[in-house]
Amino acid sequence: MRVPRNPLALRRLGLGLVLVGALFAGVAAWLRGRLVPGSTWHSATYLLDVAGWLLAVAGAVVEVRVGDLLLTAGQPGARRRALLFAVGGIGTALVACATIPLRSSGASASPLRAALAAVLVGGFGVGLGGLATLGWFYGGRYAERRIERMGEDDW
Repeated sequence: MRVPRNPLALRRLGLGLVLVGALFAGVAAWLRGRLVPGSTWHSATYLLDVAGWLLAVAGAVVEVRVGDLLLTAGQPGARRRALLFAVGGIGTALVACATIPLRSSGASASPLRAALAAVLVGGFGVGLGGLATLGWFYGGRYAERRIERMGEDDW
């Protein structure tokens, strides 16, 4: 697989990884609702869940790398995007996390739980990407200033 060099194409790759991870988690939750509990296939759906979480984290890592590049270059809107991703993603993931147990019964529970599981993983991936972008960029700047100040005190 050839990784694009264009930062905007890398952003699409990062969001695509988060989306695929969310789809994996949604499919896993949907299959768990259809399969007999305790069966081998039912247990195997958790591997699909793990793959979804790992893809969401990989997408967040790509988003952090590209977000740091764009923030360093002074790209307009990069900080706003990272902040929106952090607040919106983590907020969406928390709402989905709180809502899943309430939607566990009833005839239409399986598709709804699957959608909420997908929203949970997708929101986590996007939120982690935004939060880590802000932490990496501004945390690095803070550390740089502290080291510079410590170097001036020694002289």
